[in-house]
Amino acid sequence: MVHYDGEYHLFHQDQGRWAHAVSTDLVHWQALPIALPWNEYGNCWSGSAVVDADDTSGLFDGGSGLITYYTSYHPDKPGGNASVRIAYSKDKGRSWQWHGGSSPAVQNPGGPDAGWTFRDPKVIRDEAHDQWLMVVSGGDHIRFFTSTDLLTWTQVSSFGYGDWATPGVWECPDFFPLPVDGDKDKAKWVLTLSTGAVRATNGSAAQYFTGDCPIGRIGAIACVNGTSATTRTS
Repeated sequence: MVHYDGEYHLFHQDQGRWAHAVSTDLVHWQALPIALPWNEYGNCWSGSAVVDADDTSGLFDGGSGLITYYTSYHPDKPGGNASVRIAYSKDKGRSWQWHGGSSPAVQNPGGPDAGWTFRDPKVIRDEAHDQWLMVVSGGDHIRFFTSTDLLTWTQVSSFGYGDWATPGVWECPDFFPLPVDGDKDKAKWVLTLSTGAVRATNGSAAQYFTGDCPIGRIGAIACVNGTSATTRTS
């Protein structure tokens, strides 16, 4: 969910499409037409949306608008050939345009015809380093990307494979700084994620990690001295 020009925009899944609703008070909602329908590259699965307030992307003719990052999954290709693709709106989410043509914003890490698990991009603003961050699930790890224009993304690091790894596919990650005791100068970074079917809980689960995560414009992202906890969800 994002807030833009007086409206909250809520997106949710509808059989591989992005449904869309808006509200001015978070209580009363108006359903809008499907934002992201199926397309020639497959279904539009989970992702995130951001407000490009300063036309960082150059997509809005000097104005502002909404950009979505979604998991493109083709059911007729091996493993779905998942990748990250972009759509954007110049009219407060009432209509959407695809960006990039046949080239995804972030290719499947195994290549253009690979079926590696790769999904659920979450994009946030990193004001401290004047850049944008993207985290994407890679099955049993998380991949980190950075961008200065919201369109071109560079992988800078990954996290996972450790003793904290639990059964089930890692998915739907989020990544954000959290001030300790309200002190912004002592912020910790938090990585949250969901895990798929987990036999130990007879369902899915949620997990989080905290740590010191130095992030430079071209430096790596790495959770240091991180801790983790797991909770059960039904």
